[in-house]
Amino acid sequence: MAPISNKLIAQFTTKVVWPSLGPDYFRFRERDLARMSGPFVQLLALSVSRGGALRVHPCFYVSGADLSLEVIPQNVSLEVLDPHSWTYLQPTLDEAFAQRLLQQLEAESPLSFVAPMAGDVSVSRVFRHFAARTTHWSCSLYQAFYMLACGRPGAAHELAQTRARFNKLGEKVVGQAPPWRLALGERLDELERRLTLPEGRDLCRIEAQQQAQRLELPEIRWE
Repeated sequence: MAPISNKLIAQFTTKVVWPSLGPDYFRFRERDLARMSGPFVQLLALSVSRGGALRVHPCFYVSGADLSLEVIPQNVSLEVLDPHSWTYLQPTLDEAFAQRLLQQLEAESPLSFVAPMAGDVSVSRVFRHFAARTTHWSCSLYQAFYMLACGRPGAAHELAQTRARFNKLGEKVVGQAPPWRLALGERLDELERRLTLPEGRDLCRIEAQQQAQRLELPEIRWE
């Protein structure tokens, strides 16, 4: 069996997996597949581990939420919840494995990778699922930014949840806070300020579009 390579993964996702996911997906950075609802991104990313195994990263993100990022993060990913179940040792990249992978996605993901997305309902389901299973602040931050950018109610509550999670993790920091933590605190301050600004939604949409361009995502379509 030939070792798994990025070229083989790209062929597998494009020719075998993509046809089973539907027409709303697009190829992202050669070997991954993604679809969007407004700034919300649902991503199926595949990579090769140092040991040569296939790693699958089913990720969820909201463009613009964290401006420090130059790649789509894996903070909100099914691999975070159960890393071992998303690593495959030398699988045969064929139709049978693709179907096995899709079945696992449908069984474990809070949002179907096959069925059409239902806008706000889909986004809320994803981030509440992760918020109930992790202590990380990302799930609340992404939900809050999505609500701000789309003009939906509930952003203030999600920002408060983000702040609480962020502060709780900060209790473990000894000495001076690292730069990324200071930057994130300033980011939360700015988003909280936008709750009362008439132009708050538009500012978020500009940032979401700018980050989408940097991440090489398609132009965001707003409802």
